[in-house]
Amino acid sequence: MIHQEPFPAKKISLFLLIIVMGLIIAYIVFIALISINVGLNHLQQDGFWVPITAGLLSIAGSLWLFFGFSRFIIYQMKEKNNISNI
Repeated sequence: MIHQEPFPAKKISLFLLIIVMGLIIAYIVFIALISINVGLNHLQQDGFWVPITAGLLSIAGSLWLFFGFSRFIIYQMKEKNNISNI
């Protein structure tokens, strides 16, 4: 009997999920960098630190979530189904 490997739909879909998450995180980081730039360009005004702090916290939080989810997804990609066909 010839055993054919199944189509790796799970790995492809999880890989695409990582790519989409990366694009979303890149957008969030871009907006956060603009926020930091606005804060640095208005150092003479009161409260200039608010957009800087918000931008830094947004970058740190989004990268933390991205790396956490990516590590989980990569673990799921490496996981094998141990169901034997009878």
